[in-house]
Amino acid sequence: MQVPISPIRRHRKNRRPLKTGFIHGGGAEGADGKLLFFLSVNRRLFLLLGKDQVFPAGVMPVIILKKSYNERISSIKNESITNNLVIAISREHGTNGKEIARQVAKELNIEFYDKERIKEFALKHGFVSNKESEDYIYSQFLSLDINKNSIILLSNVIKEIAKKGNCVIVGRATDYILKEDEKLVRIFLYAPLEYRLNKVMEIYHDSHEDALRYIHKSDHSRKSYYEVISNKTWGDKSNYDLCLDCKLGNETIKDIICNYVKSLNK
Repeated sequence: MQVPISPIRRHRKNRRPLKTGFIHGGGAEGADGKLLFFLSVNRRLFLLLGKDQVFPAGVMPVIILKKSYNERISSIKNESITNNLVIAISREHGTNGKEIARQVAKELNIEFYDKERIKEFALKHGFVSNKESEDYIYSQFLSLDINKNSIILLSNVIKEIAKKGNCVIVGRATDYILKEDEKLVRIFLYAPLEYRLNKVMEIYHDSHEDALRYIHKSDHSRKSYYEVISNKTWGDKSNYDLCLDCKLGNETIKDIICNYVKSLNK
């Protein structure tokens, strides 16, 4: 049986048959490095935190992991990084948000950073050695798997990018990492599911079934990553300065963002 919690690493799995069904047991490492033990009895999963602490799996593990990660990444909180303009764009999969962000950066004549550009910046400025394996670099900069070391490393890279000059940064919980910065502009892009399905099928040439699966998978990963780091709700309008429906089209969304940013300097 798989443990339904992505931010942990399973260590082992044992199984023994009983007259009433099966017991599955194993251990998992939480974000604080401590082992969490789980027990499945007849396909019901429980979390064992100690001799007298047993909880149904689901809500409790997420709460525990969030607490643990928040303790680990306390270094990214309550710290003003720069007075530069940083436009942090979060988006649902299929909104074409990366391309919109690129157009905004071009229109405003500022730097653009997506995950690939962030990786390149980190390698160029010595945050990670280019001698590291491709798997390691992928896990640190391109994956949304929740890893305590990559979260801290990525936050330090984003801070350094922000210090270099005005820029647009896509995703990576940038709006939270730089939340104390006075000129930070936080944007969330969304769209109706049908619009996003059509976009994904158009851009990636996916079938309807594959497009739907990738949308759900990507949105789930982005939501989990953001919420573990920030303890806030991904997509909640109260966390952003602008929330925009991308069915208006790339050009219109780009113009709204650029006009909003320009109005802040008046």
